[in-house]
Amino acid sequence: MAIEIRTVTYADVFKIADCRMEFLFEIYGSEMTCEFRVATIEYLEKHINSDSMVCYLAIEDGEIISIVILCVYYLIPKVHNHMGKVGYIFSVYTLKEYRGQGLAKELMSRTIETAKSIGVKEIYLNGEEKAIPLYKKLGFECVEKEMVLKLE
Repeated sequence: MAIEIRTVTYADVFKIADCRMEFLFEIYGSEMTCEFRVATIEYLEKHINSDSMVCYLAIEDGEIISIVILCVYYLIPKVHNHMGKVGYIFSVYTLKEYRGQGLAKELMSRTIETAKSIGVKEIYLNGEEKAIPLYKKLGFECVEKEMVLKLE
């Protein structure tokens, strides 16, 4: 069966949550809590079909084999981004058996084009080391001096 590439629908919410749990398990090596899964589902249900989230899926035989999620939000205007509209990419993930086939690149390219079309001026992501060459090919640049303060 052919691979279908499309945007997310409400019917995909639980499969996306499961895919995200698998991705995070691969990264962190531990299971995510039930509360985390529920919070992910609630977020997806709230933001699907809005300008606050862009999500592309690759589907084969009814199953998600690759995914990209872009969350869109606003910051105070910047010199090069007067509207302050930015995006942050989460959950770039392809099942192991489908890696190296260009799925993530295709989904990322579509996500970037959609982001441009809705007025996003900057896209951020925190890339896994193995994916940095792909992100650079797509035009991303490594930014130094970025910091985070976790308040919990």
